[in-house]
Amino acid sequence: MDFGFAAQVINGSTNSILKKILNKVKLGKLTYLFFGIKTLFSKQAINLELTLDEKSYQLDNLFFISVANSLYFGGGIMIWPTASAKKKEVDIVYFKNGNFYQRLQSLLALLTKRHESSHTIQHLTGVDVVLKSKEKLLLQIDGEICTANEVTLTYQERSMYL
Repeated sequence: MDFGFAAQVINGSTNSILKKILNKVKLGKLTYLFFGIKTLFSKQAINLELTLDEKSYQLDNLFFISVANSLYFGGGIMIWPTASAKKKEVDIVYFKNGNFYQRLQSLLALLTKRHESSHTIQHLTGVDVVLKSKEKLLLQIDGEICTANEVTLTYQERSMYL
């Protein structure tokens, strides 16, 4: 689940005319690159309160925030090296909306798997997660776009039937 940069890229790409045109020549994935670069130039910031296992964090001026229980985004980009669906905790990865160079540096650290050595990328883990915002925010969950001003995630262990 992503707010900020990733949600804006998915939202821009999903129903764009550019994607329809590029899909005809089997280059539809370039749409994400185009909207990624376009969004990189935007200064839209996210302010939210994160409650993680009953401890609150005020996160202001964010460019990117992802809550995940898997190792990779849909496009094969690593979210966090120790993220796993096999553990109870979810991983929260975020970084601030600095200047253009800082945003680019943080995104490149994600792309080149330098998450843990980056001084701009922040990481938290928790079992019970609540994200609240004063305004409705755009978010993407597994490629689907929606808006919400509060999201609650709670760990549940279930059996899988085959």
